[in-house]
Amino acid sequence: MNIKKLLISIFITLLSTFMIVNNVNAASASISVSANKSQVIVGDTVTVTVKISSSELLGSWKWSMDYNSSKFKMTSGESTVSDPGDGKIKSKSYTYKFKALATGSSSIGVKNVDVLDWSERTLSVSKGSKTIKVISQSDYQASLSKNNNLSSLSVEGLTLSPSFSSNTTEYKVEANANTNSVKISAKLDDSKADLEGDGTFSVTEGENKFVLTVTAQNGSVKKYTVIVNVIDPNPIKVTIDDKEYVVVKREANLKAPEDYVKNEVIIDEQKVPGFYNETNNFTLVGLKDTEGNIELFIYDKDKNEYNKYTEATLEQVKLYPLKMDKEIENYSSSNEIIDNVNFESLKLNDSNYSVIHARNLDTGKDNYYLYDSITKTLITYTDEFIKPYKEKITEYQKLIMILVGETILIFLILIGILINKVHKNNKKVKMLKQKEKELKEKKEEKKVEEIVKTESNDIKEEVKENNQSSEDNKEKDNIQLSNENIEIKDNKKVSKKKNSRKK
Repeated sequence: MNIKKLLISIFITLLSTFMIVNNVNAASASISVSANKSQVIVGDTVTVTVKISSSELLGSWKWSMDYNSSKFKMTSGESTVSDPGDGKIKSKSYTYKFKALATGSSSIGVKNVDVLDWSERTLSVSKGSKTIKVISQSDYQASLSKNNNLSSLSVEGLTLSPSFSSNTTEYKVEANANTNSVKISAKLDDSKADLEGDGTFSVTEGENKFVLTVTAQNGSVKKYTVIVNVIDPNPIKVTIDDKEYVVVKREANLKAPEDYVKNEVIIDEQKVPGFYNETNNFTLVGLKDTEGNIELFIYDKDKNEYNKYTEATLEQVKLYPLKMDKEIENYSSSNEIIDNVNFESLKLNDSNYSVIHARNLDTGKDNYYLYDSITKTLITYTDEFIKPYKEKITEYQKLIMILVGETILIFLILIGILINKVHKNNKKVKMLKQKEKELKEKKEEKKVEEIVKTESNDIKEEVKENNQSSEDNKEKDNIQLSNENIEIKDNKKVSKKKNSRKK
């Protein structure tokens, strides 16, 4: 009985524990934080994803982004999230973008988290975060590998000269005359670098140049050159415009243009592959330059001449450029690029029309064409096209002559008016000078008159004063004289009286 009770008690305890654990597991959520980069350069942007997940249907949730604002600036996304659930989802993601501001490591996460399930029970939440390292551009460049070396280089079955060294960038090998292809193998010294240019390649007689390019993680480039010289016991050498070529003797390295058939051409008593077009009577052969580039040239057996073969397709017409051997009045020499092919041309000033000389490869006829560089069209050219221009030019010339004549006439009239005006001005100036002189003279005369008048007045005044003084003196003299006469008279009287007495 005790054992039975004990077993029941244990069962109830286990059941309760299971239910509690189950409830705990059901009442939890997690928030994870991830980023598209773990390291960014100052100024760059990092994308961060925040995801909330729960085993239960989510009811509502909220949080705030937690990051170091001195290291990052949020450029996209809501800093605070507060969303209600719809009873249908158990997870949701949010995307943020942050711009790196300063060097150093910092984490981005969430804070102030509160999550409820659909039954409004609070869920326990485990929070994640993402640590991102911010470095400067110079530190980033310094962290990149600059190793752009090869650790090995070889040409299968052939010997490099000189022997390989990572610091030596040019090599030569010699191959037998019957060699059709070579296999170039190379290995990088640094797995972070990139390699281009290795593999299997076709070769022809003479020098074949191959370039292998190694680009280091920091972008620095080093090029290794391998020159494979396929022995040619009887090379046919050609010089065109001071550039050296050899005639290609293997048809496998040549591609025939459309409407050309294969044929054999005898050059320097050797058979070489070629192509022939009956319509144009063109025979093409391949020439290879010192860089290993192969191009087709028109071979003139009678003149032993080579001319580079090019063709341009315009409005489904194939054209071969010819030298411009025509002159058109008032047109000047120029060039037109049609379908990446250069054509000599004649052009009228800045017109979009130009005249080119070309062979129609479909008909074999040489023609002059009027080419419109705007619409990329052309029509056969005749002198009738320039008649209106000539007439216009003649009219313009006449008009220009009339305008020049009118301009000269107006100019002469203006000169006459100017001369007349200058003459009148000179006359006015002379008159003004004369008046000024007369005024000066009058002023001087007036001054003299005033001086004379002043002096005359002074003299008159002085004379008057002198006269007055003279009159005064005269009056005085008269008075004195009168007094003297009176005195004399008195004296006479006295004398008479005395004499009378004496008598």
